[in-house]
Amino acid sequence: MLQQRLIIASEHDDEQPYVLRAAAMSSLLQINLQRFRKAGKFIDAKIGSRSEDANYTPCHKLVLASFSDYFESLLLSTEGAAMLSLEAVDPLYARQLTPIFDYMYGVRLTLDERKVSVIIDAAKVFGIHSLQTGELARARQTALKTKLQQKYRKSKTNRCVHGH
Repeated sequence: MLQQRLIIASEHDDEQPYVLRAAAMSSLLQINLQRFRKAGKFIDAKIGSRSEDANYTPCHKLVLASFSDYFESLLLSTEGAAMLSLEAVDPLYARQLTPIFDYMYGVRLTLDERKVSVIIDAAKVFGIHSLQTGELARARQTALKTKLQQKYRKSKTNRCVHGH
């Protein structure tokens, strides 16, 4: 287990001369949330489709609300509910919950070009702004740019071959 270290910093204030804060707090929290999720500890919500009871995904409400505007609103409107239904969500996006939850819990994802686009679209639906920007969005832009360049080269080659 990762041990927590304390960093002591002097603030040069007579009333409060020292500030204590945990080193690597976000890393420690993320590691333990992954561990709790795998072990099924402290799970306080399950999300899925009512038509597929066996496919409910266990999760922590705090993680959902921290990453997603959609889940924050859903949790606020269904306070106390342990089972959250995604009946109103397009099944294509609902199927993306496993990699999205993995992302929320800090699991490294390996995605192909098509999956990147679907995940970003699902992130828009679920209001996960950190997936709509940053590295994933840049990967999507690069993939789209490459695809356009390939299409342009192919059409240019066809024009040259056909003499147009």
